[in-house]
Amino acid sequence: MLAFDVMTMSLAVLMLILSSSENMELGLGLCHNQNEFDCGYEEDGVRKCIPVEWKCDNLVDCRLNAVDELGCRYVHQCRQGTFACRDGECIDAAFKCNGFDDCGDGSDERGCEEQSRHEAKCPEGQFRCRKGPCITVHAKCDKDCPEGDDEEGCTPTATNGSCAEHEF
Repeated sequence: MLAFDVMTMSLAVLMLILSSSENMELGLGLCHNQNEFDCGYEEDGVRKCIPVEWKCDNLVDCRLNAVDELGCRYVHQCRQGTFACRDGECIDAAFKCNGFDDCGDGSDERGCEEQSRHEAKCPEGQFRCRKGPCITVHAKCDKDCPEGDDEEGCTPTATNGSCAEHEF
């Protein structure tokens, strides 16, 4: 009976070692704190940690293995290339970390660093406000940005206080 217990214990220890080495290889569970999710190593050999809020957000942030989207159950399905807000709304992936609460619940800005917010780009055909949303280029020059930066470089079209026939 003692030999059986020793073998059972040895098997359990071996399984623990194998599972730990697998986690080490994939890099799972080894980030700095509980607010980060470990993607493992990327193509460049550097370990990548992402905010836990980015796990199961319908966007692959762990590019090499997509482990941040594995095993996720989505209440609402969003198209690929979109971001799933916590409330189920789907927004364009370009709005994630753009410094503006596009979801209305703040989930598209959670876990974003200030630097990545400023580097965010708008989809083609849109203008990036310094603070706030992306707006369509057709809305430029009519004060849609919170700081009015969509007015920069615009020339007034009405010179005598009246509008042209295509303006109002």
